[in-house]
Amino acid sequence: MKAIFNNEIINDRELLLETDDRAMQYGDGLFETIIVKKNPSKLIKYHYNRLIDGAAALNFQLPSYFNIQYLESSILKLIHKNEIKYAARIKVQVWRRKGGFYRPESKTSNLLITVNAHINEPETIKNVGISKSVTNNYSAYSQFKTLSALKYIIASMEKEESSVDDLIILDQNGNISELLYSNIFWVKDSIFYTPSTETGCIRGVMRTYLIERLKETNIAFEEVNATPEELYRAEYAFATNASGIRPIIGFNNVQYKVYPNLDKIIEL
Repeated sequence: MKAIFNNEIINDRELLLETDDRAMQYGDGLFETIIVKKNPSKLIKYHYNRLIDGAAALNFQLPSYFNIQYLESSILKLIHKNEIKYAARIKVQVWRRKGGFYRPESKTSNLLITVNAHINEPETIKNVGISKSVTNNYSAYSQFKTLSALKYIIASMEKEESSVDDLIILDQNGNISELLYSNIFWVKDSIFYTPSTETGCIRGVMRTYLIERLKETNIAFEEVNATPEELYRAEYAFATNASGIRPIIGFNNVQYKVYPNLDKIIEL
């Protein structure tokens, strides 16, 4: 597959990283996963803004040529060169260039953009449980996707050993934070709720987009710190990520209805 590394098109198998590379040694970087189903996604600007904010939080500089126009044109170029005909899954990775131990010697960064065919997820999440193996903690960078995803790896293995389709990760205070690779929303009495980023959840691009749409359409909405007890009182629940929105059907013994006309609200 063709990829772009530091503004040059390469074959992905040609990518060579030195043993002191900071991505490998320390996970000193960020990534974004962008789903393009037809034309460039409406969510690209949200991915771009989160990457900019994340680099600032980790105190490194993105390449001078990197802007939203460059990101969009690179995605289209790779989709074309790799002859991906339907939905594409693009991964953008940026990490600090080598030098130093824990204390880095540089603020400059590498940029890698790769693309693969996107495989659709199931349309609904049949049931969710609560993770017992990991918790989230808020920090200055917890809302960004860093190259260190260890807690999600551990929770994913826990899910495989359970009888559920997804797991809710709680924060250190026992509040709902997020799902394994999605944000979570629920609806009660016509009010939409989602966990605050104070719970340590990722600032998901679809989460951000949906919040904006709810405000634009004057639908009642709250970001909250809430325990799982709130889910027992909800009428609807759903997961959001770059792939879209998927209804959650059940949580423990609770069964949810599918929220009507959600596609009309998001207008993607």
